[in-house]
Amino acid sequence: MRAATAKALLGGSLYNHALGVMPQGMSDATVDKLLALFGATPAFANSTNVEAGANGDRFVAALASKRDDKSQPTGLYRRMRSSLLTMKAAVTNPACRADFDAALAQYRRGWEQATFASAIFALNAAAEQGLVPDSAPLALHSFGEALGLIQGFKGLPVDQRKISDAQIDGILTQIHADAPFTLITDAGTRKLDLTSAINTIAGIEEFDAGAIESFKKNF
Repeated sequence: MRAATAKALLGGSLYNHALGVMPQGMSDATVDKLLALFGATPAFANSTNVEAGANGDRFVAALASKRDDKSQPTGLYRRMRSSLLTMKAAVTNPACRADFDAALAQYRRGWEQATFASAIFALNAAAEQGLVPDSAPLALHSFGEALGLIQGFKGLPVDQRKISDAQIDGILTQIHADAPFTLITDAGTRKLDLTSAINTIAGIEEFDAGAIESFKKNF
């Protein structure tokens, strides 16, 4: 429950707060708030390592960084960085309003994708850990994180997200959210269920097979 609550607050609740900031208009302060809520600094470290120091990423930026394969030309974190830098460059020029709005839409989409990419990571971890003797605490913790990330988007404004409440309910049914103990008592079957849920999320969020495999790792 602690893992689920923390991730629900991190993904959905913080995103809902960001949505409240967005209508405040085109200003430097607005973009600065969106950067801070994302959890990055102007340095855009794309790292949660200790070496990043005060510039290390937190909140959803940390999730995006961990799902961003730095060996590839682009990734979730770098697309969020691009959207924030575009907003910053366009914010003081009314003639660039279309560019600003497009970047803001990319920011919203990127936040959702970073959240559900991390749900894929957690679901895969739970499935694998559930099969390992004496790893029940780890499996249930990972399951709780996935549950929070998924359920945190339920009830948010429907025009500000791609995934619907009905789709979220379907995923929660797939993973047997009301019976987490079966992850331990029937680990083999639950692994199949969690894998099916991963594929459902990928279809909704438009992740290809390569992205799915990438999201199962930390970077």
